[in-house]
Amino acid sequence: MIAEEADEAADELRGGLENLNDLRGIAILEAALAAGEIFISHIRKEGDRRLAREYEERCTLCGSVDRLFSNLRAFQREQIEAARQRLENETARPVREAKEYVVKRLGEPISLEETCAAIGFSPNYFSALFKKETGEGFAKYLARVRVERAKELLREIIDEPNVKEMRGENRGGETVFHGNYFVDEGTVIYNDVTIIGPVYIGKDVEILPGAIIRPYTIIADHCSVGHGSELKRCVMFSGAKVASLAFVGDSVLGASARIGSGVITANRKFNQTNATLKLEGKKYDLGDSYFGLILGDSSRMGANAVSQPGTHIGPHTWIYPTTCVRGFIPGGKRVYAKTELQFEENDIVELKP
Repeated sequence: MIAEEADEAADELRGGLENLNDLRGIAILEAALAAGEIFISHIRKEGDRRLAREYEERCTLCGSVDRLFSNLRAFQREQIEAARQRLENETARPVREAKEYVVKRLGEPISLEETCAAIGFSPNYFSALFKKETGEGFAKYLARVRVERAKELLREIIDEPNVKEMRGENRGGETVFHGNYFVDEGTVIYNDVTIIGPVYIGKDVEILPGAIIRPYTIIADHCSVGHGSELKRCVMFSGAKVASLAFVGDSVLGASARIGSGVITANRKFNQTNATLKLEGKKYDLGDSYFGLILGDSSRMGANAVSQPGTHIGPHTWIYPTTCVRGFIPGGKRVYAKTELQFEENDIVELKP
């Protein structure tokens, strides 16, 4: 019931009563009370005696028919708004609980299925509800919150306090540091590595020779970065690994995710416009011209694979070597391009030293 319909019903009741002859004030009051009780039973499935008593007290204070029916209309509008708020709160509850669950576990692997199990909703229903309530998918929300939290951590624990702390071990030569940084215990950094802060590197990380770690990168515990690889504005969650000679820019690597040798995560479109994501026929603006890859937990990119700007890959998906991917790729998939090898006869040539 909308407020206008409720007002119209109250006006019709008053008009009907005014057409009756010799109607006493007590009868008009009783009619208004009955109308209020009917309204309460309609808007509340089991009625509400407390609400009925409150309405009755308000009616007894009205000194005229005008005030009595103005009170009825005001009461109806108040209760319609209260019912709308209750419905919105009930609809928003799973979204609110999911966000609370994510915030408490930002440093752990988080999946849609696990989150839904924790709040008691099916993944299909929750996904649609989350998108409707927030305007973004759960995976995009999770990645955005993780990146925002990563930036906050860099500011709070490294940039603002002007931290320059190396608790790990150098092997084969000194690391070249620029700006602020924190390297935790058990981490081993080999020769010719360059780290440009602010950068946070957790415990038991291995960074092999020639790697470059550029500003606003967070590397969690038990990760590794291979020989000659470059990381720029990245978040690597626990156990993620980047092999040799790879470029990972403006990207998020989930827990235990893998980047193979020679992988390129393209992080800016040729025309320098914002990265976009096409999903279910709709194109979404990702809000930044620099946006590389979001790689889900335990997913992997094979050697020499390439991801286009704004690529989202769900958890437990394998992108086979040399494959070029873009857009949204669901979890639990194997992705490869079909190729056909050609064989031709070859001249016998002895190669020179």
